[in-house]
Amino acid sequence: MFSKGWKFNMFNATQEQWNKSMAAASIVFLQVAFSLISLVMNEQHQCYSIVVFTYSLICLFSFINASYVRDFDALQVNFTPILLSFVGMFALQKTFDFMLLGMVITMIADSYFALRYKDT
Repeated sequence: MFSKGWKFNMFNATQEQWNKSMAAASIVFLQVAFSLISLVMNEQHQCYSIVVFTYSLICLFSFINASYVRDFDALQVNFTPILLSFVGMFALQKTFDFMLLGMVITMIADSYFALRYKDT
C-alpha cells in the first residue's frame, strides 16, 4: 500500500484492467478540474487546492507513464490521497465550499481505489 501508486501506467493497461484505467482517468481529471476551479473562483483553501492540483498532475504524469521519475513515484504512493482526504475533511469542518467538497470526494475515491488495488 505504501510502496506503489495504483494509477501507475494505467494508460497502457490491458483489456482486463480497462475499468481500473477508466477509474484512474476519471479521478485524475476530476481532481484537476476541482482544484483549478477552486483556484480560479475563490481565495479560500488555495494552499490545499495547489497541493491537490500538484498531486493530480503528478498522477497524470504517472498515469500516462511518459517517463519514470522516481520522485514522482515516491509522492504518488497510496498514503498521499489518504492524508489529503483527512486534511480536506478538516478544512470542510471550518468552511463549506462545493469545490472543496469535490476535491475531498475525489480524494476519498482515490483512497478507496488505492486500498482495494491489486496488480492482477
